[in-house]
Amino acid sequence: MQKKYKVLKENSTKIKYDKGNFKVYRIVALRDFGDVKAGQYGGWIAYEGNLSHEGACWVYDDAVVFGEGKILDDAKVRDRAIVTGLATVCGNSEVTGDARVQDFAVVFNGRISDHAIVANHGIICNSSVRDYAKVLNYANAYNAEISENACVFGKARLDGCTDYTMLCGGRKEYATVKIHGYAMVSEDARVFGNAEICGNAEVGGKARVYTEAFVTDNVKVYNNAKVYTTVTGATRVGGNSKVLPT
Repeated sequence: MQKKYKVLKENSTKIKYDKGNFKVYRIVALRDFGDVKAGQYGGWIAYEGNLSHEGACWVYDDAVVFGEGKILDDAKVRDRAIVTGLATVCGNSEVTGDARVQDFAVVFNGRISDHAIVANHGIICNSSVRDYAKVLNYANAYNAEISENACVFGKARLDGCTDYTMLCGGRKEYATVKIHGYAMVSEDARVFGNAEICGNAEVGGKARVYTEAFVTDNVKVYNNAKVYTTVTGATRVGGNSKVLPT
């Protein structure tokens, strides 16, 4: 395999992250690939294991990849973004701004931007996390948009692919779950289809929020509750209750 970049051992710097100081090195392209030209300087990595020589993946600007973080396929890390720990960014993903992907997190075909954080064992697939949003613990997001100050954590799952599939022109199109505002989705909760959680709403326990549902304001959905329609105000939906369209 022909190497596509070189680690410049003579061009190093130390960054402070968490409680440690880490030494990283500037990279330079050895050949053309993707939108990168031979001789173009890239960002910073700790060693070659951080950035694959295959595909069009690249670390740009002052972005940093260190620890056992891996950038694979056609993924791109830009601006001042950081990827570290045992995190993997792959597919056509982009990590930009001051975003962080760390620990055991996996981002596949995802967009992580601004000050967003994906950490612990979080999995992002065909989804975006932006602004100050966080995806933590064992939370998974498939076909979802998580933004503003929203937080998805615990073993929560956002799944726009389930319960909402359209066949358009011979291809499948999926809905997008939207979590924004100061909303929280946690524990073993599931949010499906094109449902939307916003405001100061909280969804937890083993609650389920389904296609077309809109949960906002100070609504709390918990236990084994199921929501199929709009819920607003300071409502609490718990137990085994069902909220159905009227």
